[in-house]
Formats: sequence, structure tokens, C-alpha cells
Amino acid sequence: MDLETVVKAAREDEVIRSLLKLDPFEIFFANSAPQHFDKEQFNSFFSLEVAPFIRDAIDPSSDLLLKLPSLGCASCKTGAFGVAALIVAASAAGLGSLSVASTAVVQLAAFAGVGTTTALAFIVSLGATVAGGIANVVNAICDWMGACP
Repeated sequence: MDLETVVKAAREDEVIRSLLKLDPFEIFFANSAPQHFDKEQFNSFFSLEVAPFIRDAIDPSSDLLLKLPSLGCASCKTGAFGVAALIVAASAAGLGSLSVASTAVVQLAAFAGVGTTTALAFIVSLGATVAGGIANVVNAICDWMGACP
């Protein structure tokens, strides 16, 4: 489920709103949990990196429009988390060992809407950013895509 759909549902439904605050993993990955990251890691990331952008948007009494620039950034960060986790996992073997056919490269290319050669070049350029963990890679991806000002 994409973030905009979740925000709209949370405005209408207290259960979804509460779950989004307490356990966002269940909303986004309940039936399709990726194997390359865990629930606590995603929930912590979401609370720190995404929740501040959507706090007012999920409030049903708010007249805040859903098409804020920050919602695009929050959507990118939510969507990029799984790709970033793949990149961090792949870095254990060294970013130089990746190819255009590597899962992390193919997934980033699909997420960003670019070719695999461009995605590979970006991943390799991350260098030490990858050592900083998934959140750093998410931020780098969304900055690279121009989703977060």
C-alpha cells in the first residue's frame, strides 16, 4: 500500500491512524514482509523519518491538503526503505561486486524509474554512506531522486 493511500485511510479510520503511529510495519508489510529487514528497524525508521511529515495530514480535523511537498518526500522514504535495505545487505560483499543484474540494482532502477546502469553507478557512488546504515541510504536515494528538498 502506498503512503498517500494510507494517509487518506488514516484520516477516516482511528484504527488505521493508531496502527500507523504504533506499528506502521503492519500496514505496509503485513502480508508481504521482506526478508532483508525487520519490523522493529522499519518501525523505528518510520517514526523518525516519515511520521513527522505526515503527522498533520492524518489528523481528521486538519484541513491540510494531502498534496504537500513533504508527502512526496515521506512517500519516497517509505518506498525506498526496502531498496536501501537490499543495498546495505549487498554491500557486505562490496559495492564493486554488484552488476546491472544484481537484485539491489534492478530494484533501485525500478523504484527510481532509471536504467540499471544509472542505478548501479549511483549505488557505487554511495561509498561510505552505506556504512551509515539503511536510513542514510534512504535519504541519499530520495535526495538523488529529487523527492526531498
